[in-house]
Amino acid sequence: MRRADGKLPSSWEVIYAHAWAPDPGAPIREGGHDVASVPVSAIPIRRKQS
Repeated sequence: MRRADGKLPSSWEVIYAHAWAPDPGAPIREGGHDVASVPVSAIPIRRKQS
C-alpha cells in the first residue's frame, strides 16, 4: 500500500449541510395545502364492544 517514498496514500473529504425548518407548531404546506402528520402510535386501538 505504501508509495515508493514510503508514505501511505490518503485523501479527505469535507461535507457540510444546512437546512431550514418552520418554527415549532407552524403548519407545513405542500402545493398550497396544509399537510397533517400523525404517527401511527398515536392512533388508539378501538375494540368492538359486545
